[in-house]
Amino acid sequence: ARWNMNLSDWCAQLALPQLQSHAENLQQRRQIAGRYTEAFADLREKLEVPEPCPGHVWYRYVLLTPEASEAWIEELVSQGIETKRPVYAPLQRTFGLSGRFPVAEDHWRRSLSLPIYPTLTEGEQEQVIEAVKRAAGRLL
Repeated sequence: ARWNMNLSDWCAQLALPQLQSHAENLQQRRQIAGRYTEAFADLREKLEVPEPCPGHVWYRYVLLTPEASEAWIEELVSQGIETKRPVYAPLQRTFGLSGRFPVAEDHWRRSLSLPIYPTLTEGEQEQVIEAVKRAAGRLL
């Protein structure tokens, strides 16, 4: 079977401005990730914080909590910070392979994704940082 994967004119019209601002958006994501990583440096002993990584696109900024992340997610959401796991569920569950990849399942269980998008203002970034630090004070 052959597939036509061409964009419609309408989709292309929506995508074009995104492509034109891609470099700027990528740079903004990298700056936000750097700010988060620096701000959370003092939490590294108890919370897995991403290392700086040249070339990373920072589609997600994921923290790994020592235990299941539900309490963290609830705490951050209660402070007005939209937080969730980076993926809905481990893919192996879809294929009936639960338990075959324990490290992946453990990382999913302990992961949370913080807001990171190009239009996140410095004030909003500061709100995220302060909320994570307050949550750490309560949960670690």
